[in-house]
Amino acid sequence: MVSLEPTTVDPIAVEPTPLEPAQVSFKMQAYRALKGSIMEMDIYGQRGEIRIDDREVCEMLGISRTPVREALILLEHEGFVRTVPRHGVVVARKSRTQIADMILVWAALEGMAARLAATLAEESDLIQLAQDFPPSLAHTPDSAAGLHQSLAGLSRCALIGSLTRNLALHMRAIHRIEQADETQAAQAVETRTAVVAALTARDGAQAESLILKHHFALNQYIQRTCAFLD
Repeated sequence: MVSLEPTTVDPIAVEPTPLEPAQVSFKMQAYRALKGSIMEMDIYGQRGEIRIDDREVCEMLGISRTPVREALILLEHEGFVRTVPRHGVVVARKSRTQIADMILVWAALEGMAARLAATLAEESDLIQLAQDFPPSLAHTPDSAAGLHQSLAGLSRCALIGSLTRNLALHMRAIHRIEQADETQAAQAVETRTAVVAALTARDGAQAESLILKHHFALNQYIQRTCAFLD
């Protein structure tokens, strides 16, 4: 079981980014800095919402509030943040039902990517995949995202990657919860190793089946352990 201690509402921490070319607007600088910080967060690792204080962001980035607010509007349209009346802007989190839907969509696309990769990938690419994801590699949000991105690339279908891009924030957080449970993490490594082996054998159907089975189990685990999201 995942142990999550109650926490108070926390402000977002934004790391200042290096100066960018003059043609890049302050709005886009703020957008990239905020999105990058949000992508690295453990958004489901605490019960309290993560609040974004636009004044603090302005001070950290050394820009005015207008481009920061414009950046937050872009992020809200993309589903990364939401505005709460009389409370401000917070990092968007999903309910358990929404997470279930995301996991299933992610699994379906990753499974199809694996099936396509088994047919279309060059032999050298599959050998490289096995080298990049050895059985000794621990299960982390980065390794899970890396495998997904690799399969999307090997599938030769750019749309698979673009369809899952905005789900990546939530899937990273879900994989972080999975990583914290030794049994779940071990199962994830076992599945990943079997998927890579199936792909090197050009068995796309087996790779897809393994991916779907693992994500169905992951969904059940999240539903059992994350009741606080309702």
